[in-house]
Order: sequence, then C-alpha cells, then structure tokens
Amino acid sequence: ADQLRLAAGDILFQEGDLADAGYVLTSGRLEMAEEKAARPRVLCEVLPGALVGESALLIALPRPATARALEASTLLRIPRATFLRVLEGFPEAAVQLRALFAGRLEATLGALDTLRREKLEPPFRPPVRRR
Repeated sequence: ADQLRLAAGDILFQEGDLADAGYVLTSGRLEMAEEKAARPRVLCEVLPGALVGESALLIALPRPATARALEASTLLRIPRATFLRVLEGFPEAAVQLRALFAGRLEATLGALDTLRREKLEPPFRPPVRRR
C-alpha cells in the first residue's frame, strides 16, 4: 500500500472515474458527494479508520461519488491486485470483507427501496371536503 496525502479541498477521486484501488483514511476527514446528479448532494463524511472506495478492491466500476478532503488528510492506497494477493493468503479476511460488503449492500438496497416507494407511491393524504 502507498501513503497518500491530501490538502483541504483536494479531490481523491471523481464520480465517474474508473476505480482501480481502495483507500483507508488514516487521518483527516473526507466528504463523499454526488456531483453529477440532477440534485448534487453530500452523501456522507468519512472519518479516520474508514475504508473508502472498497468496491474497487474487487471490481472495476465507475466511482459512484466524488471524494474530497475536508481538511489535510492521509490515506493508504490499496491497489486491487495487491488486495487480491493478500486475500489469497488470509481467507479469514475475505470472510470479514464479505460481511462488510453484505452490510453495505443491504443499506444501499434499503435506500433504493425507500426512494422507489417515495417516487412511485405518493404518501397517503386523506381527501379534503370542500364546501
């Protein structure tokens, strides 16, 4: 893994970039934001110890969000090839990672279900009688 330093405002990766590595935030804070959506929005704040862009450790997909440093930050960059070699030697780590991905997938599917219900099934409003 390589160490990477970002100044406040620096972009780690942009939404749409092809993902080739995951990161561990060792110090500082990051912001994850959707910038290309119809309504740009901040998704979350990332704190030290968090894994960032972890899906890139297994598959090459476009980044779903932009990661920007909110303050001076330090990260460890883990290339996909390095990560896969480590998993071969430590199968128990693969089991823990599977649990992490399953939890995040469950949260994502729940959020999608909520959005679907809000868009397709408007909230119930009792009829108003007018005189």
